[in-house]
Amino acid sequence: MTAPRRAAARAILQGAIDRGELPAGLDLDLGTDLLIAPLAFRVLVIQGSSDDEYLETLTNAIEAALRAAVR
Repeated sequence: MTAPRRAAARAILQGAIDRGELPAGLDLDLGTDLLIAPLAFRVLVIQGSSDDEYLETLTNAIEAALRAAVR
């Protein structure tokens, strides 16, 4: 069940690479983990809320991590 979601995340990342928004050397497996894992952990494990402020901060952190996730 996770394979289609991971494929969709990889396609999103590849599109960002193709547009020059993310580095060409981005590790797509790690990038996919970075997109999915933090929010899944928050929702499924700690059952925390995800208000707009949290999501904005998370987005900024993930964007910075994606730029650093280069092979």
